Amino acid sequence: MQNKLESRLISFSVRIIKFSEKLLNTEASKVLKSQILRSATSTALNYAEAQNAQTRKEFIYKVSIAFKELRETNVNLRIINEAQLFRDTNQMLDLLKETAELHAIFTSILITAKKNQQKNK
Repeated sequence: MQNKLESRLISFSVRIIKFSEKLLNTEASKVLKSQILRSATSTALNYAEAQNAQTRKEFIYKVSIAFKELRETNVNLRIINEAQLFRDTNQMLDLLKETAELHAIFTSILITAKKNQQKNK
């Protein structure tokens, strides 16, 4: 059975893909579209890799990468929002809310994993 967080990250990636297709057709949009597609999908991919980590250190490393990619996605969304390169405010707010929630989840995962790593040393 697929992990709930992994499913949520896949869904988030799909939402970003659909969102990116609706960006205004400008040079800035093209650059940001490419970046946000890579960072959002990378979050899901790296989390999936973390699930198959062979060591706690490898797990923390992969989750940390996913966390960083999620932060990059959030910054991209904020730039797109500030530059008004997207017109659907509700979708933008939903994506920003989801990145905040996912950020909190990843923060918790990393804190717990690092504490457990310290216990086992």
